Amino acid sequence: MDVSSPHLMAIAMPPGSEEISKLETRREEILNGVRRGFARAYDALVEDPFQRGRGAIIAKEFFPDEILNYDPSNFNNSQQSAFEVFLRKSGEDPEAWKAKPLPTTAPSEEESSATTIIEQ
Repeated sequence: MDVSSPHLMAIAMPPGSEEISKLETRREEILNGVRRGFARAYDALVEDPFQRGRGAIIAKEFFPDEILNYDPSNFNNSQQSAFEVFLRKSGEDPEAWKAKPLPTTAPSEEESSATTIIEQ
């Protein structure tokens, strides 16, 4: 993987999707933009037809709301991610988050309607 410089790939979002400003600094807005981009890429690339349309749900599993409950600049541990340190300080087991299985069932009607707009 080439990490020598930042990379950006534009992915067409579904009609009606909000865009993030190039100069956005609010963590919640950035997180929502990352989720929308992840969801769109997931739905475009997932091989299992029963998983298509579940990108928004999967995005929330990989980028949970708890990310907004701490400021990563307050953590200086080079051996662990800021999220892992936050979870440990909150009394939660980071391994439990890593071990969460991905859903394998076809999306319900409610889940399918959530794929075009991630709740904020």
